[in-house]
Amino acid sequence: MDPVSLSVGALVARLVAKASERAVDATVESGEGVLRALVDRVRHRFSDADDEGGSRVLELVQDAPDSAKTVTALAAAIDRHAPPDSAFATELWQLVERARSEGVRIESISQGARGDQTTQIAGVAGSHISITHDQPPKPAV
Repeated sequence: MDPVSLSVGALVARLVAKASERAVDATVESGEGVLRALVDRVRHRFSDADDEGGSRVLELVQDAPDSAKTVTALAAAIDRHAPPDSAFATELWQLVERARSEGVRIESISQGARGDQTTQIAGVAGSHISITHDQPPKPAV
């Protein structure tokens, strides 16, 4: 997986967290069915694949949806399954798009990049983006 491209795992993990927050926000209520379907699909995938680690991290996100560490771990678990199974990945993307069309907003997605500190950004209309570095990037020689 390219470390700077936004993965289906990152999006799905954030939506799982959003569903688990049980917010009274009208946009979450309107998309409740698709969020439930997304959580159920991920749960079944982990169960069918005997992925106990994935199942456990899904439970952790549902118990503590505001934990960035567990949401990141869930994203990684989902990304272990999506690339080798294009049908599963396609189904997740369709559920993500359905959630968006039903008004569910995915906020506060963050990603880290290593190596040459190159960041790629696409499809972010109406979004706020902050890019930070632990240390300033080295100048090109």
